[in-house]
Amino acid sequence: MDIEYLSFLIDNQTYKNNLDQRFKLTGITLVKIEELELIYNNGISFPKVLKELLFLGGDTSSLLNRIWYKTQQEAQTAAREWLSQYNTNINKSFFVIDTFNVGESFSFVYLNEEENPTVYRTYIPSNSSTIIIKDLDIKLETYIKLLIIDELKNNKTLVSI
Repeated sequence: MDIEYLSFLIDNQTYKNNLDQRFKLTGITLVKIEELELIYNNGISFPKVLKELLFLGGDTSSLLNRIWYKTQQEAQTAAREWLSQYNTNINKSFFVIDTFNVGESFSFVYLNEEENPTVYRTYIPSNSSTIIIKDLDIKLETYIKLLIIDELKNNKTLVSI
């Protein structure tokens, strides 16, 4: 796959966790990405940046706080179940890219936007039982870059190879 947007992930493929153990980013195959496109976008191709993210690091659970889920599909299912529990529906095709608090909040992109879609986040304010969907006003490429920069700068858990 031709990497146009997320080449910085190629330069930051090895990282360390809090126990100082090294891991390598692991992507998912194009065939698996096509299966996800079929399930979550009616067979229509995902935005380019999302495809690159999945291809380069989609099977690395800690890259985007997916540590509670073994697969992308588990994270997608958990997020949709959580929305259902709160009688909330997202009427457009979407894909979860980042999960927090064991699925009780997540970041996602709509799949019918441009090649570098905007990132949104769901959450429940402490004084409410209604899910809020917030436009983070940031593109997916930048969101990923900021995660990498934050890790390198603050936590020093990502290590370039």
